[in-house]
Amino acid sequence: MRADGAGTLSVTAGEEVHVAAAGRPQATITASPFESLRALSGRRSLPQIEGLDWSGARDELAPRMS
Repeated sequence: MRADGAGTLSVTAGEEVHVAAAGRPQATITASPFESLRALSGRRSLPQIEGLDWSGARDELAPRMS
């Protein structure tokens, strides 16, 4: 996500935490490992991605995931 200037995203999937790109995350998604995989692999619509448990810059980063 950082390549297009969108910022850094942190994903908490179950007990694992993954950070996409270096730096302080602008947003965090917390979801099951299954839902995290589906969201990050383009298998969810924008409303479904926005419906995940977000903290931070959801409105900026969610559209880049759908």
